Amino acid sequence: MLRRDKHDPARQFLLVIRQYKGGPVSFPKGHVEEGETEVQTAEREVYEETGVRIRISESFRETIRYSPTRGVEKDVVYFLAHTTFRYLRARKGEIAEAFWIDVRRANSILEHENDRYVLSRALEYIEEEEGARV
Repeated sequence: MLRRDKHDPARQFLLVIRQYKGGPVSFPKGHVEEGETEVQTAEREVYEETGVRIRISESFRETIRYSPTRGVEKDVVYFLAHTTFRYLRARKGEIAEAFWIDVRRANSILEHENDRYVLSRALEYIEEEEGARV
């Protein structure tokens, strides 16, 4: 999820969370509820965890498969989203912290390789899209 600085549109911020105090910094995510699409799930989870309303770009979709424990595999679907919301509220009891980081510092803060990979793919996509508009 990206937010552009209103005074400097070239500067972008990335929404990240910590699920528990001292835990890894990562992206908001959650489980699909019955009857929801992946996009609806992403919009709902981001809002529930951070209080931020987002606009998803459905043309960017990245799936990561990982194994949280031996013998278990999970797929996580990531989308590129934009917002103009600046203020965050972490959901008490579920999220310890939600905050914006400058996208240029993100690789030094994101602790999971999968998150850094997804971010690099999203930034490549943005660069290609912006280049196509020029």
